[in-house]
Amino acid sequence: MFQDRNTQEFILAIAGSDLRPIKFDLGDIWSDFLILNHKIPKAQYLSLCSFYKKLKSKFQFKKITLVGHSLGGYLAQIFMARLGFAVDRIYTFQAPGLSKNIKNNSLYIKNNSYHFYTHHLSKEQICWHHFNFVQALHSKKGNKIILNLGTRLHHPRLYPAMIYKVLKLL
Repeated sequence: MFQDRNTQEFILAIAGSDLRPIKFDLGDIWSDFLILNHKIPKAQYLSLCSFYKKLKSKFQFKKITLVGHSLGGYLAQIFMARLGFAVDRIYTFQAPGLSKNIKNNSLYIKNNSYHFYTHHLSKEQICWHHFNFVQALHSKKGNKIILNLGTRLHHPRLYPAMIYKVLKLL
Protein backbone atom coordinates (compact mmCIF):
# COMPACT_ATOMS: atom_id res chain seq x y z
CA MET A 1 0.00 0.00 0.00
CA PHE A 2 1.19 3.47 -0.91
CA GLN A 3 -0.02 6.96 -0.16
CA ASP A 4 0.40 9.85 -2.56
CA ARG A 5 1.91 12.66 -0.49
CA ASN A 6 0.30 15.39 -2.59
CA THR A 7 -3.25 14.06 -2.86
CA GLN A 8 -3.25 11.83 0.25
CA GLU A 9 -4.74 9.10 -1.97
CA PHE A 10 -4.21 5.52 -0.76
CA ILE A 11 -3.15 3.06 -3.48
CA LEU A 12 -3.11 -0.70 -3.04
CA ALA A 13 -0.99 -2.67 -5.53
CA ILE A 14 -1.97 -6.31 -6.07
CA ALA A 15 0.55 -8.65 -7.68
CA GLY A 16 -0.30 -11.25 -10.27
CA SER A 17 0.75 -14.87 -10.47
CA ASP A 18 4.47 -15.44 -10.13
CA LEU A 19 5.46 -18.55 -12.02
CA ARG A 20 9.22 -18.28 -11.52
CA PRO A 21 10.62 -21.53 -10.07
CA ILE A 22 11.87 -19.98 -6.83
CA LYS A 23 8.60 -18.15 -6.08
CA PHE A 24 6.20 -20.66 -7.62
CA ASP A 25 2.82 -20.66 -5.86
CA LEU A 26 0.29 -23.44 -6.45
CA GLY A 27 -2.46 -21.13 -5.14
CA ASP A 28 -1.77 -18.77 -8.05
CA ILE A 29 -1.92 -21.62 -10.55
CA TRP A 30 -5.21 -22.82 -9.06
CA SER A 31 -6.62 -19.27 -9.18
CA ASP A 32 -5.58 -18.88 -12.82
CA PHE A 33 -7.29 -22.20 -13.61
CA LEU A 34 -10.48 -21.02 -11.89
CA ILE A 35 -10.48 -17.75 -13.86
CA LEU A 36 -10.07 -19.67 -17.13
CA ASN A 37 -13.16 -21.65 -16.13
CA HIS A 38 -15.28 -18.58 -15.29
CA LYS A 39 -15.00 -19.01 -11.52
CA ILE A 40 -13.81 -16.66 -8.78
CA PRO A 41 -10.64 -17.58 -6.87
CA LYS A 42 -12.43 -17.25 -3.52
CA ALA A 43 -9.42 -17.85 -1.26
CA GLN A 44 -7.42 -15.01 -2.80
CA TYR A 45 -10.44 -12.73 -3.01
CA LEU A 46 -11.24 -13.29 0.67
CA SER A 47 -7.58 -12.71 1.52
CA LEU A 48 -7.76 -9.35 -0.32
CA CYS A 49 -10.94 -8.43 1.59
CA SER A 50 -9.32 -9.35 4.91
CA PHE A 51 -6.22 -7.30 4.07
CA TYR A 52 -8.41 -4.35 3.05
CA LYS A 53 -10.24 -4.50 6.42
CA LYS A 54 -6.91 -4.40 8.27
CA LEU A 55 -5.75 -1.43 6.21
CA LYS A 56 -9.06 0.37 6.73
CA SER A 57 -8.83 -0.05 10.49
CA LYS A 58 -5.21 1.16 10.60
CA PHE A 59 -5.39 4.10 8.17
CA GLN A 60 -8.05 6.73 7.75
CA PHE A 61 -9.35 6.80 4.18
CA LYS A 62 -12.76 6.89 2.55
CA LYS A 63 -11.88 5.21 -0.72
CA ILE A 64 -8.88 3.40 -2.12
CA THR A 65 -7.34 3.09 -5.58
CA LEU A 66 -6.47 -0.45 -6.68
CA VAL A 67 -3.70 -1.33 -9.13
CA GLY A 68 -3.25 -4.92 -10.25
CA HIS A 69 -1.25 -6.97 -12.71
CA SER A 70 -2.79 -10.09 -14.26
CA LEU A 71 -4.40 -12.06 -11.40
CA GLY A 72 -4.08 -8.95 -9.22
CA GLY A 73 -6.02 -6.93 -11.81
CA TYR A 74 -8.72 -9.57 -11.86
CA LEU A 75 -8.99 -9.43 -8.06
CA ALA A 76 -9.18 -5.62 -8.23
CA GLN A 77 -12.13 -5.87 -10.64
CA ILE A 78 -13.95 -8.37 -8.42
CA PHE A 79 -13.35 -6.15 -5.39
CA MET A 80 -14.75 -3.12 -7.24
CA ALA A 81 -17.73 -5.09 -8.58
CA ARG A 82 -18.67 -6.20 -5.08
CA LEU A 83 -17.46 -3.30 -2.92
CA GLY A 84 -17.50 -0.36 -5.34
CA PHE A 85 -18.40 2.07 -2.55
CA ALA A 86 -14.89 1.49 -1.12
CA VAL A 87 -13.00 2.03 -4.39
CA ASP A 88 -12.14 5.32 -6.06
CA ARG A 89 -10.80 3.71 -9.25
CA ILE A 90 -8.83 0.74 -10.52
CA TYR A 91 -5.97 0.31 -12.96
CA THR A 92 -5.28 -3.15 -14.37
CA PHE A 93 -2.26 -4.28 -16.38
CA GLN A 94 -2.47 -7.34 -18.65
CA ALA A 95 -5.40 -8.64 -16.60
CA PRO A 96 -8.27 -10.88 -17.63
CA GLY A 97 -11.74 -9.39 -17.50
CA LEU A 98 -14.63 -10.65 -15.44
CA SER A 99 -16.79 -13.52 -16.68
CA LYS A 100 -20.32 -12.73 -17.81
CA ASN A 101 -21.69 -14.57 -14.78
CA ILE A 102 -20.15 -11.96 -12.44
CA LYS A 103 -22.32 -8.88 -12.06
CA ASN A 104 -20.25 -5.88 -13.16
CA ASN A 105 -22.51 -3.72 -15.28
CA SER A 106 -22.32 -0.65 -13.10
CA LEU A 107 -21.76 2.70 -14.81
CA TYR A 108 -19.48 3.60 -11.88
CA ILE A 109 -17.19 0.68 -12.73
CA LYS A 110 -17.17 1.63 -16.40
CA ASN A 111 -16.19 5.24 -15.67
CA ASN A 112 -13.57 4.49 -13.01
CA SER A 113 -11.72 1.50 -14.46
CA TYR A 114 -8.61 1.76 -16.63
CA HIS A 115 -7.27 -1.33 -18.35
CA PHE A 116 -3.78 -1.39 -19.86
CA TYR A 117 -3.36 -3.81 -22.74
CA THR A 118 0.06 -4.49 -24.19
CA HIS A 119 1.27 -5.62 -27.57
CA HIS A 120 4.59 -5.87 -29.35
CA LEU A 121 3.93 -4.78 -32.95
CA SER A 122 3.39 -1.61 -34.93
CA LYS A 123 -0.10 -0.09 -35.16
CA GLU A 124 -0.52 -1.47 -38.67
CA GLN A 125 0.08 -5.04 -37.46
CA ILE A 126 -2.21 -5.05 -34.42
CA CYS A 127 -4.95 -7.66 -34.40
CA TRP A 128 -6.55 -9.71 -31.65
CA HIS A 129 -4.14 -12.67 -31.79
CA HIS A 130 -1.09 -10.44 -31.25
CA PHE A 131 -2.28 -9.54 -27.77
CA ASN A 132 -1.19 -11.45 -24.71
CA PHE A 133 -3.96 -14.04 -24.31
CA VAL A 134 -4.43 -13.40 -20.56
CA GLN A 135 -5.51 -9.79 -21.11
CA ALA A 136 -7.97 -10.93 -23.78
CA LEU A 137 -9.83 -13.34 -21.46
CA HIS A 138 -13.40 -12.31 -20.72
CA SER A 139 -14.65 -8.74 -21.03
CA LYS A 140 -13.72 -5.62 -19.11
CA LYS A 141 -15.80 -2.57 -18.26
CA GLY A 142 -13.96 0.70 -18.44
CA ASN A 143 -11.34 2.59 -20.36
CA LYS A 144 -8.92 0.72 -22.61
CA ILE A 145 -5.33 1.91 -22.96
CA ILE A 146 -2.99 0.12 -25.37
CA LEU A 147 0.79 0.17 -24.91
CA ASN A 148 3.42 -1.22 -27.26
CA LEU A 149 6.11 -2.76 -25.06
CA GLY A 150 8.00 -4.43 -27.88
CA THR A 151 7.74 -7.80 -26.12
CA ARG A 152 5.26 -10.66 -25.83
CA LEU A 153 6.15 -11.27 -22.18
CA HIS A 154 3.45 -11.32 -19.54
CA HIS A 155 5.38 -10.70 -16.37
CA PRO A 156 5.31 -8.31 -13.39
CA ARG A 157 8.77 -7.01 -14.27
CA LEU A 158 7.07 -5.12 -17.11
CA TYR A 159 5.33 -2.81 -14.61
CA PRO A 160 8.10 -0.18 -14.61
CA ALA A 161 8.24 -0.18 -18.41
CA MET A 162 4.47 0.28 -18.67
CA ILE A 163 4.35 3.03 -16.07
CA TYR A 164 7.24 4.83 -17.76
CA LYS A 165 5.45 4.69 -21.12
CA VAL A 166 2.24 6.02 -19.57
CA LEU A 167 4.09 8.90 -17.92
CA LYS A 168 5.72 9.78 -21.24
CA LEU A 169 2.28 9.90 -22.85
CA LEU A 170 1.02 12.30 -20.21
